[in-house]
Amino acid sequence: PLKQSWSEEAASKFSVKYVRLDEPHGLIGAKQAGAEAATGDIVVFFDCHVKPAPEYWVPYVNAVEENYKRVVIPTITSLNVDTWEEFNRPTTSGGGMSKCYLTFDAEFKWTTDKTPYVPIMSGGLLAISRKWFFEIGGYDSSMKGWGGENLDQSLRIWTCGGEIVSAPESYVAHMWRDGTAKTKANYKVGAGDAIKNRARAVKAHLGPWFEKKTLTFPSFKDWRGKELDTSSITDTFSNLKCKNFEWYLNRFKNIYRDAGVLPKEVFQMEAISDETSSSPLCLELKTMLWTNYGSPDE
Repeated sequence: PLKQSWSEEAASKFSVKYVRLDEPHGLIGAKQAGAEAATGDIVVFFDCHVKPAPEYWVPYVNAVEENYKRVVIPTITSLNVDTWEEFNRPTTSGGGMSKCYLTFDAEFKWTTDKTPYVPIMSGGLLAISRKWFFEIGGYDSSMKGWGGENLDQSLRIWTCGGEIVSAPESYVAHMWRDGTAKTKANYKVGAGDAIKNRARAVKAHLGPWFEKKTLTFPSFKDWRGKELDTSSITDTFSNLKCKNFEWYLNRFKNIYRDAGVLPKEVFQMEAISDETSSSPLCLELKTMLWTNYGSPDE
């Protein structure tokens, strides 16, 4: 426990206080409890396996001070778990990882461009004004464990009048899970919780796209024809006159329309045999780092 390495008395000298829940609430519930306990104007959410660089907070404060509806994402670098030192910091401003975009299987994939705007945040590292966090309703009280909350929050922020930007001069080193014992997760998520969270997020925001597209993916076959009440999401921002998902697609048309996530035309391919073989030729999609490419949904 953190208290053993940093006592409450020592922490209090830096205005730090611990909030401990009586029973497990998962990542999403813990974040909500932390936000409710916070008293500052800006709430910062960090994964526990990160190391912020000195002065990381300065771009946060400057950006949010200009617009309280602006959410800020740092430049995410890598953390050496043996030395607890940062590495792979980009050599030029604007490099590194901070941006993701939503795919219709309710996943997010990393991307980059020359603008400061972040279509979808990964969810583990962000700064948001306390006022805006509660105006849009905080985290969904019906989500369990972790997963999907970043999709819901990102879509709420954009469609309800806010924005998400990257802070190229703010660096936070992150421990990436590489398959070794040192980076292995030491917790369990309830069976089906993550996929249900993702289903809740996209059903609440995607409108007809949820039925027509998301439910066609194998991951969501168990939700076809089932009722999924997402009022705990939609009721929280019903008074904000939020725009619909079509507006969001047009806001990020450089990804969805111009880059072909929403193709202008579709086609089918027919398997044919090679002249030297009786077996049909095949296309294979290899799994790629940081994405779900190569999963059954792809």
